[in-house]
Amino acid sequence: MTQLHRLYGTIFGLSREEVAPLLSLLSPCEVENEDPAHFEFSFEGVFPEPIDDFLETIQLHLPEHARGHLDYIDNDAWTLFRYTFTQQTKTTETIHLDDYLDRYRHFG
Repeated sequence: MTQLHRLYGTIFGLSREEVAPLLSLLSPCEVENEDPAHFEFSFEGVFPEPIDDFLETIQLHLPEHARGHLDYIDNDAWTLFRYTFTQQTKTTETIHLDDYLDRYRHFG
């Protein structure tokens, strides 16, 4: 069985010049918004590399003043991994999707 994933990321605080080098790193992803203040990307399918390696590569090229978050959804495990990151730090929150959907149901 092929493991399908969904990935939604946002990076905040970039300048126009700082966006260009990140574009090639995001090659498996689709860029949703190139606004440097609120740069968004996404991916749906079989992700070509381990997510931790992908995120580490982004962190290595992230300017010191920028920050971001990445929601990585493993459909088979029905789990969302929320990564919050800067150049130097990364935190991970693991959320079962049923819990996530229950938590935000009232927003629909």
